[in-house]
Amino acid sequence: MRHAAGMRSRKGTRDSLTAVAACRWLVVRDRYSGVLESLKLRPCTDLRAVMLDERERRVRDGWTAGEVPRNCGFFFCERGAERVCVAIECFEPVRRRVAD
Repeated sequence: MRHAAGMRSRKGTRDSLTAVAACRWLVVRDRYSGVLESLKLRPCTDLRAVMLDERERRVRDGWTAGEVPRNCGFFFCERGAERVCVAIECFEPVRRRVAD
């Protein structure tokens, strides 16, 4: 992709895990985006610390976890055939209802 003269592409420099004055949720989703776990986080929580703690917990529990990137609020981890996405989300996650 070419950019117009004078325009440069640049990597995101914003830290998406900066604490904010609003609630956030730590959410674990399966490969189909279904919610497996969620935890409401209070306003001004250190979101990066929450993500790093969750990553360490998963590694201790036998998961292989990717690094937590500086410019995005999620990481993937795997254990056996199971793969999940752990993310900080700004809206309360909705669990899908399973049809009877």
